Amino acid sequence: VNNRIKRNCYIWWNFPVNDYSLAYLPMGPVYGLDKEISDKVVAFVSNPMEYAEASKVAIWSVAEFVWNAKEYDSTASWERACKALVPEAPEAFRLFCEHNASIGPNTWLYEREESFNSREMINQFTKSITEGAYNSKEANDIATLMEQIQKAPAEIRSKATNKELLSEIEPWLAQTENLGKAGMATMEMLAIAKDGDAEGCRTAYAKVKEAIEAMHALNRKYRKGEQD
Repeated sequence: VNNRIKRNCYIWWNFPVNDYSLAYLPMGPVYGLDKEISDKVVAFVSNPMEYAEASKVAIWSVAEFVWNAKEYDSTASWERACKALVPEAPEAFRLFCEHNASIGPNTWLYEREESFNSREMINQFTKSITEGAYNSKEANDIATLMEQIQKAPAEIRSKATNKELLSEIEPWLAQTENLGKAGMATMEMLAIAKDGDAEGCRTAYAKVKEAIEAMHALNRKYRKGEQD
């Protein structure tokens, strides 16, 4: 670009703005930036979401990147941002952010990784189930994770003092809670299915269906007006 315009460029990065994917919050790590760019640009700026407080997770990391790009560590920066923004419940907020990092389908085909710390565990359990094996250790680990996901929003609501942030992310807190409930119900159903209890499995499936429908209902409400 610099060769074409005969000067060092000014970069306006369209992130973490979410106006093209309104049902999603890009709350994950800021990665994919060229760490050798410092002497090739005159400025690097971030375009935030309409949610000023929620945008600070990404803006924190953009600030660390432009301050010292060569030493920038996206994961460490993200963890510092989560701790700084909700110091009253940093682990719960980090878990919330991890599972609210994708920006969903969009016309630009731009994506951000989500649920990255648990993907390998879930993929392994899925592989075991697909092959006809139920691994109790794998199942218990996922059930524990789903319980943590379900409980995280309540901990954030009760402990965080940043009321503006809480107001901005409330729909996603509610959906994260629904996700945890759906996951816990699913793991309960699979445990019952393992023992061949058909009636118990049907009852458990009804809970799974109810939890997923609650997610769909909330999703439909907040997907209005998207550009994708």
